[in-house]
Amino acid sequence: MLAAAHLFLVTGPAIAEAPGGEPPLLAPRPSFQACIRPEYPPDALRWGEEGTTTFAFLVPVGDGAPEFRVIRSSGSARLDAGALQIAGKCLAIPEIKADLGPGRWYRQSILWVLQ
Repeated sequence: MLAAAHLFLVTGPAIAEAPGGEPPLLAPRPSFQACIRPEYPPDALRWGEEGTTTFAFLVPVGDGAPEFRVIRSSGSARLDAGALQIAGKCLAIPEIKADLGPGRWYRQSILWVLQ
């Protein structure tokens, strides 16, 4: 039997250094949290993996594709990939993308917890 799995969105500080000398990272507005669904990666769930993935994303200008980077790994490639997948789904929602500043980096952390 599998344990229940939960994930939580953790907003980082308002401003922090971006990866690779990019512009400053800005914490996303609360509307980003509305798109988070508890989609624990099945293989990570099976192996009992937990951790916190901190990632950055660049909101594209116009119709370009967003850029994603893991800043601090959870220690699990499966959880890190799941975090980036969630971020991609969130930025595909027009209302959320419109609420964020185009051409800016944002940072989020997702806490993956088995209960």
